[in-house]
Amino acid sequence: MSVLVKIKNFKSIIETELELNTGVNILIGSNGVGKTCILKSLMFIRDILNEGVIQAVAKNGGFKSVYHRNQSPKVVFSVTLDYGKRLFKRKKLPHELIWEFEIEQIKIKGDDIPIIKTEKIRIDALKGNVRNSVFEIDIKRYTTKNLVNVKYAKENISGKDLFDYFDSSLTKNVIYETFEQEIKKQENHYKKCVNSSILTELLGIDRKINFLHSMFTYLNEYSISPDTAREEGEFLPYAEMLPNGKGLSNVIYALEKKNYNTIQSYKKRQQNEFFYGRRRTILFGSNLFYRPYMRPSFNTRERYSTALNSINSEIAKAVKPINKITVVINKTNGKKLLNFKTTDNNIFQPDEVSDGTIKWLAILVSLYIPFSDIYLLEEPENFLHPWMQQRLIEIMRNEAKKNNTISILTTHSPVVLNKANLDEVIIVKRDGNNSTVTNKILNDKELKETLNKCDFGLGDLWVSGAIGAVPGE
Repeated sequence: MSVLVKIKNFKSIIETELELNTGVNILIGSNGVGKTCILKSLMFIRDILNEGVIQAVAKNGGFKSVYHRNQSPKVVFSVTLDYGKRLFKRKKLPHELIWEFEIEQIKIKGDDIPIIKTEKIRIDALKGNVRNSVFEIDIKRYTTKNLVNVKYAKENISGKDLFDYFDSSLTKNVIYETFEQEIKKQENHYKKCVNSSILTELLGIDRKINFLHSMFTYLNEYSISPDTAREEGEFLPYAEMLPNGKGLSNVIYALEKKNYNTIQSYKKRQQNEFFYGRRRTILFGSNLFYRPYMRPSFNTRERYSTALNSINSEIAKAVKPINKITVVINKTNGKKLLNFKTTDNNIFQPDEVSDGTIKWLAILVSLYIPFSDIYLLEEPENFLHPWMQQRLIEIMRNEAKKNNTISILTTHSPVVLNKANLDEVIIVKRDGNNSTVTNKILNDKELKETLNKCDFGLGDLWVSGAIGAVPGE
């Protein structure tokens, strides 16, 4: 899986693009070049989908902070995702899904309010170097005239698989005629969606649109606080570890008791209930689509049944003499308390183990119990022993590949980078007022030859200045 994110005029970014691949993506660079800003841009997309653009701008410091140094009148994002092979002129060709939107401040009834002024959702068929648009919704709001343009390939161009939730029992003519009627009915609705994306309105028509939405909706940035992760867990109907480590004991307890069905994100559960309850997707009113919105599911028992063994195994390798994590009920308050058992049957309480041990445990849980399709981790080296830092990259790489997820981390640690592959490293630089990203070292033949000939790692070369992205460059 590969996702291309283009960003314009967001915080310290004038214009750049970020290609993210399944597995590990490591951002490196000097302090202040914009690594955190890159992560915030992804979280900004998440906030728009979850809370709307008004709240997203407010959460990120207001328009003076969000728009590039308060100098640009608008922020622009574009996200491109592989749409798979679909029929185009009776041949299976690769397609791409592109979602673009532009945010701008508009005066509405005297108030200066951010809105999604323009938005476009497009599907292109790729034939060699030629793009053929097969579907497009293009919306312009608060211009001289609000416009909604819908274009799509007719039944003689695309097949029934253009949207994989099309009811295949219908003829192509009926499918496309009904689809056109349904789209036209929603034009006024599209014009009014100034605070939210219409991507949400199209979830019930194809699993790839569904996946693009869930990828950002459930994105988490993990910033583990050891003191928070140590806290006792409340009894709740679900078990989830939050990005700061809160609820760690609840997840371990659920794994111990094999209550796998309780391990879920509260946010996901709320949103699934919302969609199922209100059947929000706009085209549910017709019989054109044969199934409702449903987030891609997985076999929780199969995924989680080995998670606790893996977590215990990694803890035992990293922290002697601990060999097992368990949870007991605190009889004084009824809460769940982590216990760290040793090979000689001693027990340590959470406040008796180091911050590094607690953080390592929380990170392991976040990797073996993934709540996110895109996983963000800033400077994981803090509190962690160098061995843990390198082992983290190995586990992250393996679990991301297994779960088809994208892991992104920032680091200043040459130890972390020594474990990285060239294609996993993304350099962040600052040129004047613009933060940009590049993976130029991937094709650096001289660098590859140097790594093959010497005993130095990529991190060692980085610190020496051989690949750039260091202070004083």
